[in-house]
Amino acid sequence: MKRLYARPNKSILFCFLPILISLLILSFPITSRASDSSIGSAAILRSGFGARALGMGGAYVAIADDYSAAYWNPAGIARANSIYLGGMRYDKFGLGLNLDYLSGGLTFPGRNSGRRSLLPSLNLPLIKGLSFAGTYLGFSTEVRALGPGGSEIPINYGERSFMATAGIEFPLVGTVGLTGKNYSFSAPNAGVDGKDASASGFGFDLGYLVKPLDGLTLGAAAFDLTGTDIKWKNTPTEPTDTVHPRYSAGAAYRINLNDFIPSDFLAGSLTTSGQYSFGSGTSNKVRMGFEYSAWLFSLRAGAVRPEESGVYFTAGAGIQVQFLTADLPGFRTTLSKERIQLIQSFFRPNFVSNTGWIW
Repeated sequence: MKRLYARPNKSILFCFLPILISLLILSFPITSRASDSSIGSAAILRSGFGARALGMGGAYVAIADDYSAAYWNPAGIARANSIYLGGMRYDKFGLGLNLDYLSGGLTFPGRNSGRRSLLPSLNLPLIKGLSFAGTYLGFSTEVRALGPGGSEIPINYGERSFMATAGIEFPLVGTVGLTGKNYSFSAPNAGVDGKDASASGFGFDLGYLVKPLDGLTLGAAAFDLTGTDIKWKNTPTEPTDTVHPRYSAGAAYRINLNDFIPSDFLAGSLTTSGQYSFGSGTSNKVRMGFEYSAWLFSLRAGAVRPEESGVYFTAGAGIQVQFLTADLPGFRTTLSKERIQLIQSFFRPNFVSNTGWIW
């Protein structure tokens, strides 16, 4: 018989641990003054991909278990299904900033891993699984450049990245993932000789995931680990842009709600996540996310606090039927400074005057 009531236990504490850590970071000013690099150093490709991840505020480095895993944490490709393919396309802010994402991969489980897979098992010592993924990220928009005589010429500017990712899962130790990626930019007919201007560069991402306790996952990732130089050709000065290293670290906890909710229809799972993203040449951000999954649907919410700006919230939903998953695009809303201060006074009445927020 299902229990109608259950006493709080350690699972509840762990469930909110990632959120509590994120709130602690949110309570203090962020001192770095860096801002995201402009077009020409792949800044637009950092906008985020995957409706599920975006609905949870991008607090995904410790979750990363679907087709967007290679983007958020290379180690996450080992957590996805044995064979998967997914993607999305959206126009950011409705301004003609078109973003595309497509990723596919496969995982070969170890013989003693206990995982069910459509692929053959590998008889490799000390390896629970071996995963591979290929990913395409693309951005395109129409800009105008000055032509002969000062006339304006429309140009279809584009940024692209092709990523190849490998992940290895070890018993007890966790999963390690490595990505090699090629950046390719193009500005047709914008070169000094009337031909195309272009740029390219090659970089690396590194990710790690570990599950120390049942339901609890810790994740960390480094992007453009060594700094990626992007060299322009056929432009007046042929500059070199640099994609600076950036990092993310976080935790996620998933709790089964079957023992806490009497209704079979509403019983399911609750996942909470917290994450801090930072690095030179990028905007530091604290992220928090929630996902409630029951029956065939999922509801998601998130909060993001970039440095030197207000907190904004995200939300999304998803439907899953067997192996087919559909995630609805999330949305975001920003709180005013006055409303944020009101929330601060509610949660931190003794510290508002001392710490404050950076605006």
